[in-house]
Amino acid sequence: MRDVTPLMNIPQPFQILKMDKRRGNIVVSRRAVLEETRAEQRQELVENLKEGQVLEGVVKNITDYGAFVDLGGVDGLLHVTDIAWRRVNHPTEVLSIGQTVNVQVIKVNHDTQRISLGMKQLEADPWEGVEAKYPVSARFKGRVTNITDYGAFVELEPGVEGLVHVSEMSWTKKNVHPGKIVSTSQEVEVMVLEVDPVKRRISLGLKHCMDNPWTTFAEKYPSGTEVEGEIKNITEFGLFIGLDADVDGMVHMSDLDWNRSGEEAMTDYQKGQVVKAVVLDVDTEKERISLGIKQLGGDPMESLGDIRKGAIVTSTVTGVTDNGIEVTVGEDSMPAFIRRADLARDRVLPSATRSMPASRSSTVPHAGSSFRSRRLKSPKRRKPWLSTVRRIPARRSVTFWAPHSTRRIRTTNKTIRRGGATTSPKSAAKASSR
Repeated sequence: MRDVTPLMNIPQPFQILKMDKRRGNIVVSRRAVLEETRAEQRQELVENLKEGQVLEGVVKNITDYGAFVDLGGVDGLLHVTDIAWRRVNHPTEVLSIGQTVNVQVIKVNHDTQRISLGMKQLEADPWEGVEAKYPVSARFKGRVTNITDYGAFVELEPGVEGLVHVSEMSWTKKNVHPGKIVSTSQEVEVMVLEVDPVKRRISLGLKHCMDNPWTTFAEKYPSGTEVEGEIKNITEFGLFIGLDADVDGMVHMSDLDWNRSGEEAMTDYQKGQVVKAVVLDVDTEKERISLGIKQLGGDPMESLGDIRKGAIVTSTVTGVTDNGIEVTVGEDSMPAFIRRADLARDRVLPSATRSMPASRSSTVPHAGSSFRSRRLKSPKRRKPWLSTVRRIPARRSVTFWAPHSTRRIRTTNKTIRRGGATTSPKSAAKASSR
């Protein structure tokens, strides 16, 4: 108390704190008497308080986490979450110092003399019957009250808020901050996805009130349709192309070229380049669009006609590797590959000819040699199809071209008639090297 004028000439109780008889000085305190009196009053008031009791008080102080209310000799804390059912960011939005308010006693600790107060408990709980008011799949308009890294809170009515998770905000904008899609105080239309009245949670969706661009694209561009777009990104497994309605389609590296490998074909494309492609598949659930560039020129396998798995064709060797031989088939020289394990028993690769007798080295396949082979399968990637020599069934003839001879010998699995004499296939192969 800075000004003691109002207390002049008025008898007041004081407590002696210090007395010096020698000097004739006495130190007294009026505050000690008041504190003792207030302590007795506080103790008596706290003992009479009960949870649920409604009192009238005056706001004495305001902090970031709440307000202190004077109940007439004792202070109680009114927490910011207990001021109103709606979101209150700071107590000053509702309260001011000196304001008279009605509060309800929530909790009393007689040992520490701490009193917890609440204002919203005097009003009806807006979450009662919330499932009936906000059924699943229904649409409502609300106001964005808060934005976080994981989503945005939308107020459906005072005291009832729902969360729009970042994954439920946009069909196409992925991994972006919610603040780039909505703003605080913006009015938006949302769909109710889930209601949990026990935990007081409502899950909302923003994108569900908009057209699904993946479904729209599938209806507008069915499989086989030709589209055009700009290359947005290039990864190690393919290209991403921007299409209509801000959706992206992916061209896998295996769908770039029929003859070249994916790594080779990807060197022909740059980011920002506009390309054409064919729609292969649209998965609306997984939000994926598969495109193909090599399909623009048609499937070269169609040039082979009715050749199916198990058919026997004549192939021409174009290259020899340690793992097998590369061949071409048909009039259009369709590339194929014969694995080392699928070569005939009396045929080996050049790496094995170093320790082989000269009589057998002529049977090694080399560039330009021609022979008949069987089609095994047509893998989707790399070489169009695989073939084999050793799996030709019995009584099938095979044409061998000797490396150093222009003579051709047709063989079967039994015997070969040459020059009027009957010999075995092995001896016939040896004769071709002479």
